[in-house]
Amino acid sequence: MAHFGLNPPAFFAIGTIIIQLGGSALMIFGKRLAWLGAGILGLFTVATIPIAHAFWKFQGQEAFTQRMVASANLTIVGGLILAAVAAELKYAPAR
Repeated sequence: MAHFGLNPPAFFAIGTIIIQLGGSALMIFGKRLAWLGAGILGLFTVATIPIAHAFWKFQGQEAFTQRMVASANLTIVGGLILAAVAAELKYAPAR
């Protein structure tokens, strides 16, 4: 965490663990709150791009590598959106 300028590192490490475990638990066990878990994880994943994968700050191969990781993060967010929609369809009240 300190490498990315996040201080105090322990606070951000604990926060990361809580967000990832909590969001995952909501997706797995939350049934009607799975969308909330997907949203939490999606926002967290998007937030990592400017903090840990700021490809615009690099040159050459490192910029390319960081851009690919940022693109992969956006793909993960797309999957989380689909998971949230699927959970909503599964647990939505019958109409």
